[in-house]
Amino acid sequence: MSASLSLLEEELGLTLFRGTARGLYPTPEARWLFPLAESILQTMEELRSVLESGADKDLECIEINASLRFSFGRARKALTTAIRSIRSAFPLIRASAIFLRA
Repeated sequence: MSASLSLLEEELGLTLFRGTARGLYPTPEARWLFPLAESILQTMEELRSVLESGADKDLECIEINASLRFSFGRARKALTTAIRSIRSAFPLIRASAIFLRA
């Protein structure tokens, strides 16, 4: 876990947690980032459910807009990988992600 956390912090250029004798505590940056990450993960889960349920039969286009104050590597990479997987599994659906700068 600590290696993954260190890598994420390095990619984001942020310190997300502070360590004390009692454990790890989120920084203000982590508290700010959490709702954004949670929203992206929830959207991806909803999309996965739609595609797995077969409700996508009339679906022609998927566009995911992410409003970000900065571009963070891991989320962009995960979303890009997910879009690639959707395109591979469902070639008739146009899937794209748009990262908007706030």
